[in-house]
Amino acid sequence: MTTILNSTGKALSEVRYQSCGNAGDEWQRVKDSALRPGGTLEFVLPADCVNLIALYEGGKVAGTQTGVKKSFPFRWVLY
Repeated sequence: MTTILNSTGKALSEVRYQSCGNAGDEWQRVKDSALRPGGTLEFVLPADCVNLIALYEGGKVAGTQTGVKKSFPFRWVLY
């Protein structure tokens, strides 16, 4: 299970992912990934290894993670 906690004080518009090793692949949206300040998002990774990017409204990057593996629990706190 992957858990993302939004501690930025701003709303996140979405979280996107792409498979590891496929940097040319298009980023896909994690379903229902808008996240209010203080909110938590839990989901199962869609592939064995992914890169993640969290975005504010307007597309500004809130944070990134690379090499997140499905076989390990993962918790990401955005500040």
